[in-house]
Amino acid sequence: MPKIVDKEKAKKIIADEATNLFANMGYVDFKVEDLAKKCNMSKGSMYNYFNSKDDIVFFIIQNEQQRYDDEIYQKINNCDTLQEKIFALFSLCILDDNITNMRRRIYCEFVKIAMKTKNKQMISTLKNIQTKYVLWLNDILVEFTKHNKIPINNYNLSKGLLAMGESVVMFWDIPAHNHKNMLISFIKELVKILKEKR
Repeated sequence: MPKIVDKEKAKKIIADEATNLFANMGYVDFKVEDLAKKCNMSKGSMYNYFNSKDDIVFFIIQNEQQRYDDEIYQKINNCDTLQEKIFALFSLCILDDNITNMRRRIYCEFVKIAMKTKNKQMISTLKNIQTKYVLWLNDILVEFTKHNKIPINNYNLSKGLLAMGESVVMFWDIPAHNHKNMLISFIKELVKILKEKR
């Protein structure tokens, strides 16, 4: 009798191995053969689960993004202050632990791919990620400002702050261009101004 394989479970196991390889090697050096070896499979067997290298990469990105979103959403809901909530949302831009560094590398690679590719699915996913975080930040600011009647355009402020955060992520590994401290100072100053306007 043939062995019955849970295809989705197998894909996730492969994706976990692929995530580490992709984060450390980047898109160009990431090879399906290397992943197959890590998973004790033949290269041909990989194509039973994924159609192409891009398919593997896209699965990694979606999988890791979902994990990150779940964590961040939980963090935001567990925070009490406006500053804590904004810092939680910008964890990818501020924290410097192993998991965050890996996620930052994956996100940077994804942005590079989306900028170069004509793959509508990847471009759409990038736009959806950006829109989601703008809306989450907007909700945080609206919640704070609605009771205080502070006259600011929360949505435009959210878009600008997200753009600043993305630049921190993209330039993280270039010391002269790592503006993490500038982002932190800006958030603190913004919160201070909003509190003073109450």
